[in-house]
Amino acid sequence: MASNEIWLDSGAMVSMIPEQDIFLGYFDGQTTTNSVTVLDINFNFTGNFQLLADLYVGCTLDIYNESDVLVDTCMIRSNAATTISVINLNSAVITQLDLIRGDTRTTEHYGIIRHFGAPVPATNASNPQLLSDTWVGLASAVTIPTTSTDIKQINVGASGTRNFIYQFKGAETTSNASLTTFANAFPWLYYALGSKTIDSVTTVEGAETSPGRGAVWDVTVADDEIYQKNGDTLHRIHSGNLCPPAQGMSGDATPALIRETYSSSAADLFTYTISENNGEDLPSFALEYVLRKPNSFASSATDADKEDVYCKIYPGCVVGNLSMTAQAGQEIECSVDILPKNTFVAPAGYQTNNGQTDITHFVNFGTRRGSIESGSTEYAADVMEPLMRPFFFSDGTVELFGEEFIQLENFTLTIDNGIQQRRFIGKHDKRSQYAFATQRTYSLSFTGLVTNADLFDYFRQEHAFALTPNGTADTAEVKLRFDKENGESLDLRFRDYHVQDVDFQLTNDNGPITVTWTVTPLSMDDCELVTYWPLQG
Repeated sequence: MASNEIWLDSGAMVSMIPEQDIFLGYFDGQTTTNSVTVLDINFNFTGNFQLLADLYVGCTLDIYNESDVLVDTCMIRSNAATTISVINLNSAVITQLDLIRGDTRTTEHYGIIRHFGAPVPATNASNPQLLSDTWVGLASAVTIPTTSTDIKQINVGASGTRNFIYQFKGAETTSNASLTTFANAFPWLYYALGSKTIDSVTTVEGAETSPGRGAVWDVTVADDEIYQKNGDTLHRIHSGNLCPPAQGMSGDATPALIRETYSSSAADLFTYTISENNGEDLPSFALEYVLRKPNSFASSATDADKEDVYCKIYPGCVVGNLSMTAQAGQEIECSVDILPKNTFVAPAGYQTNNGQTDITHFVNFGTRRGSIESGSTEYAADVMEPLMRPFFFSDGTVELFGEEFIQLENFTLTIDNGIQQRRFIGKHDKRSQYAFATQRTYSLSFTGLVTNADLFDYFRQEHAFALTPNGTADTAEVKLRFDKENGESLDLRFRDYHVQDVDFQLTNDNGPITVTWTVTPLSMDDCELVTYWPLQG
């Protein structure tokens, strides 16, 4: 052993990595052996990025011709820094890629790694690096996934012993992760519900002219510009490159550049509309878990013997269940149940946390590039308090049955995506599980003081609220609203809801009667989120 130092909690860091479609550009050629095709990634990509070896196993690769026609969809079997291996690639594509290798470019093909299980690479042409310097928020509790293997033991015939004769390893399973945060922002609503539009950005620094359908690798930016907006998608700007690289910028003719600085006068905020995604997949992200020993706190690179800096990555994470709780006298709290695709152990030389070793330098910690100003050891002015402060119970209002409830003591909103994890035959590995969203359900529970027995009448009412008996809409939605002084806000609305149960319990203290009740909506009507937090993915 290189050191007898022990791991400490103080040396553990958990961060997020956005997952997005990764445009690889045109392939330079291929080599096919026994139905396994190794695709050579073009230098335009590899001159700026290096793929982390075998991190993208089990991801989907779509291949298009130069007319933007999808010609094949493959499962990635393995990848190196500059190549991708797939099985049973379309023979016509193989022939055309052979011509490309011979510089007879009659047809060109490009590849896109689809988002699920595909952490976004950061700029580094020498060593693999990911956008893993994204802060998870004011986490009060984190549970890291555990990895287990199914051991198979068998007896064969008359062995002459009571011991098993042979054993082998079956499938590997990565358990759920969980995260509890004090909600200084609400990014988890996007991951739980599945879709977003960027309605506006309060302040932008400028725009970058779109080069059309061709590849976009680098951009000309000022020092404080950190994101580029393309329609409803954000691309991080890292060392002058778009991460992930984009296939043209079709969403906006002149994509806006987003700055990193923050003004306390309600500036630089995104306005999102979050909506329900009714497809089978949800937006995904990766978690990075890093352990450092005390003598290696300043180091970001994993070492060869995994002794001083050790890193595990959990790609393909989706939100199975989200609970948001507001309780009198407390901060708003979000509890997130996370289902990962598999466990990946980072190799030696991988730059953990995108080269950062101080969590205050993570994006979203105070500002979009961290709370410490460049070249300084001091916190940036007017950064910490407005952006780091969580939403409190006192920042919210709740409306039910067409009226505002003013004596609520707590409420909990639960969104359950009914995630099923599946495995499939062939093509990749026995470690990966793929998440599919099934029946979505909502539940709202409340505790408060009421002045009459209307709640019991609502409980016995036959038709749903926000629908009148003849089926036409009214305004009796469940409305949850939270605001911070700096302009950040959340507005959630639900309709078609029933009161599921009502409980009037005696407390035997001669005090006011406390009532608990549960509301079950069929659907979310609207979710508007105004926040400084960039939702990349």
